[in-house]
Amino acid sequence: MVRVSILVPIYNVERYLERCLISIFEQTYKNIQYVFVNDCSTDNSESILTSVIKKYPERNNDITIISHSSNKGLASSRKDALRNVTGDYFINVDSDDYIAGNAVEIIANKVDATPSDIIVFNGYEVIENKLKILSSGYIPNKKKYLRKIILNQASPSFCLKAFNTEFFNKSNILPIDGVDNGEDFSTVTPLVYLANKIDYIDEGLYYYNRDNSDSYTQSLNKSGINQLFMAAKAVEVFLKERSTDENIDILIAGMKIRIKNYLYRCENISLYPCINELFPEIKQHHTFPSYLPEKILSSMAERKMYNAALIYIRLTKAIK
Repeated sequence: MVRVSILVPIYNVERYLERCLISIFEQTYKNIQYVFVNDCSTDNSESILTSVIKKYPERNNDITIISHSSNKGLASSRKDALRNVTGDYFINVDSDDYIAGNAVEIIANKVDATPSDIIVFNGYEVIENKLKILSSGYIPNKKKYLRKIILNQASPSFCLKAFNTEFFNKSNILPIDGVDNGEDFSTVTPLVYLANKIDYIDEGLYYYNRDNSDSYTQSLNKSGINQLFMAAKAVEVFLKERSTDENIDILIAGMKIRIKNYLYRCENISLYPCINELFPEIKQHHTFPSYLPEKILSSMAERKMYNAALIYIRLTKAIK
C-alpha cells in the first residue's frame, strides 16, 4: 500500500487553517504522513493546529511538526518539509487552501495503476465560496508541456502535482531560500524537465483560496518582483546547462516576456518602473511570437504610459 506524505507550510493563517486541516485529516485514504512547518506564526495558527490534531488521535503517529524560531519564508518552509518526507509520494497543500476528501485515495490508485515520477491534476479557485475550475494545463507530450510551463501557459504550481519521492531526491532540486514568489516555478520546471514519466488525473482535487490577500503569493511588492526575477534566472541557468534545443534562447526570451506581462497585470502602477527594469536583454528577441495584447501592454508600460496601461488591463479583464 503506497504511503503518501502531505506537506503543509503554516504562517499566520488562523482564519483558514482549520478548514485545511480537516480536509487532510479526514481523507478516505489512511496511509498518510503529515508534515507541518510552522514558520514562526504570530497569530493563533499554532494553537489551532494543536487543537485540531487532538480531534484525530488515530493520526498522531503519522504527524511531524517542525517549528521555525524565526520567519524564514515559504521556500525555506517547503524545503524543510521536503527533507522530512517518509512517503513514497508527496503532495503540497498550502495552509489557507484545502483538498478534496478523496484526493489522496485517487492519487494512490493512480500510482498503483501506473507508477510515475510526477502526477498532475486540476484544481478549483474558491472566490467568496464560488468555485471556478482551474486547469493544470497538462498535455501528454512532455516537451510541449514543459514549454507551456516555461511560457506561463500551464500551471507550475507545486500544489497541482504529486511527486515520486525517490525521483525527487535523486533530482537534487530544491526550492531556493528567499525565493518565495516563484518558488514553484523555479523548482517544478526543472523537475518536469528531468521526469521520465508524467501522468495525469483529469479531476479537480485541490481548492485554492483566493480570498486570502495576506497569503505568501497573493501580495506583490518590489521584493516579490526581485524573487520572481531570481526564479526566472534559476530556470534560465538550468535550461542552458541541460537543454540541447537550438531554439532555447528564444524560449527563454519568451519566458521573460511573459513574466513581465504577468507582473504588469498586478494593477499597481507604482511598481511599473521596477518591472520595466527587468530583463533588458529581451528587446533583441523580436522574433518571439508574443501575443498582440502582450505587445500592446508592454509597449505602454515601457513608454511610461502607466495609467493607459492600467485602463487597458481593466478593459481586457472586463471583456474576458
